[in-house]
Amino acid sequence: MERKTKAFGAIELAADRLHDEIAAVIDAAFEEFVGHIDPAVLYVRRPSERDFMAVEMCFSEWLVVERPLRDGLTPLQLAAQMPPDGVEAADVRALEEVAASQFFSRFAICGKDVQAGVASLCDVRSGALYEVLAPHVCENDRWRDGSIALRIACVDGRWQEAGKVDLYDRCAPGPVTPLSAGEVHPDDEDLPEALRASYYLRLVRDLMGIDGLYRKTVRIVDAAA
Repeated sequence: MERKTKAFGAIELAADRLHDEIAAVIDAAFEEFVGHIDPAVLYVRRPSERDFMAVEMCFSEWLVVERPLRDGLTPLQLAAQMPPDGVEAADVRALEEVAASQFFSRFAICGKDVQAGVASLCDVRSGALYEVLAPHVCENDRWRDGSIALRIACVDGRWQEAGKVDLYDRCAPGPVTPLSAGEVHPDDEDLPEALRASYYLRLVRDLMGIDGLYRKTVRIVDAAA
């Protein structure tokens, strides 16, 4: 299933634009990521390729979109400030808009217009409703209700899928509590790294970390989709 949004293309452009700088810090960045997540896959004698690819995908999105690379700015923010030569004005504008608006959250799936590729998604943390151009979500027949955690951004006045990481939960979302996936849990009060981490990192930790609250209920279906 292809991800055909301008927002997704902007993040790919940022990764390409800062490729060499990203490559220079990738080992240190992965060590930092592991420090936050402590992926369970690293403790398995023969991890499946699917499980390892899921962790790699989560790492890659964090590395480009959330981790500062230079001057306190992420690769996405740096690319928006210094777009590659020869890039069309519309693509530069998309970079700027994605850098300014992108965020990751968990959304209740309220409805889908499969033909238009638009999903009605309600942010379970804020209650805000978004009409999101989300062809990947709409084309997946398994994702009829429940919730989906993903990154979205607003480009040309329209909310769109922006990242590769989408984490589906078939259960209907309930009220957000300190024990909800990705939130700051009571035991986190003594973990400064957890308190500093983004919602994205905390959610990935809860689902894929060796001590993640919900790791045992996670099933990786297709990390390469």
